[in-house]
Amino acid sequence: MAKIGAEFNLSAARVCSICKAVEKWLLKNTQAAVIPIKMQHTRRLEEQLDKALAEYDRSREDAEVEKIVNEVDFERDEQGNPLIRNGRPVIREIKSSRIEKTKSGRLGDPRYLEQARKCLTDIRKIWGAEEPEKHETKITQNNVVVYIPDNGRGDTTRPVQDVIDAPRDDNGNGSD
Repeated sequence: MAKIGAEFNLSAARVCSICKAVEKWLLKNTQAAVIPIKMQHTRRLEEQLDKALAEYDRSREDAEVEKIVNEVDFERDEQGNPLIRNGRPVIREIKSSRIEKTKSGRLGDPRYLEQARKCLTDIRKIWGAEEPEKHETKITQNNVVVYIPDNGRGDTTRPVQDVIDAPRDDNGNGSD
């Protein structure tokens, strides 16, 4: 800020004040354009969510299975045992056929629930309701453990090496 101020003959405090005013103006004027876009994307995600949940419900419905059951007469050898060719009994004639229908319950396809969960996550991200993960960096050097908090965006408040290299008193306390 001081470098910019020197270039335009302004104090660092004045440059900071101007930057804050510009940021405030940008935030105010861009929000009006961003909200309709957020709403449009949210509507699309809600449609995907509804479809995923409907497909999950459909995948849980009982399945009807049809099976054809044939009553057959096999060819037999001299002892009366069924004649086997190529590992199968040889059919002489089909006496009768019928169709058996059975219903079986299903648990539902979890892939649809996963898709629904992703839609909800994306909606939360669009509206800023998704809190960033918090991280801490732990560094041990010369029996001193330093925790450096992270704001969730990956940029720490101070470079790690600055914390490690900071002067320490006899008790290991930093001078900052």
